Amino acid sequence: MTAVPSQPQDRRPGRSTVLDIGREPPLRRRPWMRRRMAVAAVLGGLVLLGWIVATEWLRPAGIGYLLYAAHDRIWLPLWSWLWLRSGYWSLLWFGPVAVLLLLALTEFLGFGTPLRRLQVAALRYGLRHNWTRALIGFQQILGWKRGHEGLLVAVIDSELRQAEAQAKAAIEAGRATDVTMLCRMTIGLAYLRANAPPVQTRCAEQHLLAALLEPDKAAALRSDLRRIWGDETAGNVEAMTMIPDEAIPDAASGLSAPGRAPADLALSTLGVVRRAVLSQPDAASAWFTQWALQRYRPDIPREDLAQAEGMIDFEFWAAVCERAQLARARPVWLAGLLAGVDMDRPLGEVAAIAMARQPLVIGRMNSE
Repeated sequence: MTAVPSQPQDRRPGRSTVLDIGREPPLRRRPWMRRRMAVAAVLGGLVLLGWIVATEWLRPAGIGYLLYAAHDRIWLPLWSWLWLRSGYWSLLWFGPVAVLLLLALTEFLGFGTPLRRLQVAALRYGLRHNWTRALIGFQQILGWKRGHEGLLVAVIDSELRQAEAQAKAAIEAGRATDVTMLCRMTIGLAYLRANAPPVQTRCAEQHLLAALLEPDKAAALRSDLRRIWGDETAGNVEAMTMIPDEAIPDAASGLSAPGRAPADLALSTLGVVRRAVLSQPDAASAWFTQWALQRYRPDIPREDLAQAEGMIDFEFWAAVCERAQLARARPVWLAGLLAGVDMDRPLGEVAAIAMARQPLVIGRMNSE
């Protein structure tokens, strides 16, 4: 087991986390035995050459002459310059180099991942101290263009998931929290994967989280995303995530016609959530009811809706809308009767399935 985060990917065909439990991520197989045999052969050859020179086993002619000449004219001057010339002061540079070579050999042979752990720790430290742009610029200097920063993207994705979990926990608890890390990681991921529609949807979801917790930082994040994506792409995203109240019923009725891109459906869901939380709690009822009716129709499979649910945390946002709607309907005197007690329980997906009047099927389990 290693602490290296896996590459970000969405393996969910729909929104069922039960199916994800038994699904193993793809593994990258490396030829460990061939590497170990090759290293053993090289080390064995070097030991054999050293024994031949030390015992003068070969005659000083032909191959033996070349071997002895290489030892006397190359190895001995190099060794004297590297080690004997400075004496013990050579440990100042020889020690760290030897340790790094040993760690690299350990990782190359598959006995551990010490260098990768150090690299991940350094990247995490830089990301948490607002060095994201410096790290991206350094990788570009090395010639790693967009699409070739797999480890950095994986670390950013891991940090973003942690910040996202903290933000969602704060929303569910009704408390404030700092979204600075959430905004930083969103900007980094948006820059490194600017042209990927799933990443654009995810960044829009993080922007909505920030808007619900700290609107000022969400406004700054919005301007950064517009700068990264460009006016056209950002305008298309904002057109769906900032849907007006009067357009929600028409958009909900349009769910009955398949063919929309899953990313557009996910962005529209975020737009409905925004209106429901910030201004109109009842606006989400028609959207999620129509979504459930279309999602669980047995005659027409809706893969587009299933894929859209996998691109965002669909259950979380449905529960947020439901909680906002119940909080508005709850009398003030009842809410203050037991202060600090959650007097409602969002039903989320269970209620949506009940509205659709379809049995809940998870694997081989049927609710009927």
